[in-house]
Amino acid sequence: MCRVCNCEKPANTEYFRKAKGVIHRDDGGTYLRGTCRRCETAQNAARGRVDRQVRKAVETAAGPSKWAPRVVGDDGQEGGYTEHPDDGYRFVCIPDSHGYLADPEAIEAALAFVRYYRPVRIFCLGDHVDFAAISRFDKPPSDIARIGEDVEACRDFMRAIRESAPSARIHYLKGNHEARFARFLWKHQEVAALLKAQGMDLPNLLGLGDLNIEWEESGALEVTPALIVKHGHVVRQRSGYTATGELERNGISGISGHTHRLGQVYKRSRAGVMTWVESGCLCKYDPDYMEGQVSDWQQGLSFGTVSLRGKGFTVHTAPIIKGRVKALGVDIGA
Repeated sequence: MCRVCNCEKPANTEYFRKAKGVIHRDDGGTYLRGTCRRCETAQNAARGRVDRQVRKAVETAAGPSKWAPRVVGDDGQEGGYTEHPDDGYRFVCIPDSHGYLADPEAIEAALAFVRYYRPVRIFCLGDHVDFAAISRFDKPPSDIARIGEDVEACRDFMRAIRESAPSARIHYLKGNHEARFARFLWKHQEVAALLKAQGMDLPNLLGLGDLNIEWEESGALEVTPALIVKHGHVVRQRSGYTATGELERNGISGISGHTHRLGQVYKRSRAGVMTWVESGCLCKYDPDYMEGQVSDWQQGLSFGTVSLRGKGFTVHTAPIIKGRVKALGVDIGA
């Protein structure tokens, strides 16, 4: 009798295939599968349809780039690892580096982690330029002279990310420091008109198009219906406090930068368990404006996986201590 359709059929190889790794019985016969050929064929076809749907979803996540997605298939490794071996992808979130204020050791550690983890998608969470020269705050004359260095540092970092993950789909989320550029142009319309005539908006100035990096003007992006990534707007005093505020405000799980702190919080409601992660920073702890103070910042990044079959995800923080990423049970650095 077939265990799927419950139909009685003769116990021979015409109706039932031989069991895998054929075992011979004492009477000289062989064991047969418990599913008839017709039901087994239907099950295989159904699994094939699901696999094709999953692969299509992975390709959609990887985007319309010229690079193939990095996934792990049934036949072994085809690219980036995942905690959901045949139905999802890995991602990494790169937090605030602040252009010329970036910490070289933290930058190298983050790049080393990207090379180790091999994600399908990378989310640059914004504030990868500082633009102190065009901010509303008081600044020394030296900051005015460093605006070119600021832009060049961001370009170099984006180029290094692309070289570390040549097959990844990379998103650059607009942060509040990138927004300084827009506010500067609002106040200086003649400069805005000149740049517009040359086709030089901020993504072009940063060379994102040449690196096939996607600019996200809104500063936020939906990864799945249950998970978003964003630069962030809420700022609270302690590690994890901002994550709580973002979780309360958005009502779904998410990942943000902005505060330069590492933290993760959880909340359970009737909708299920939700989490929010603050991703830390990659900038120096002692910029000029923090003179005489101890910054309550933590260098690090965040990473995780997305399951396309089960619609789930995982997300984790990874602190960077003395130029080394502490994650996945290993110590990763340049």
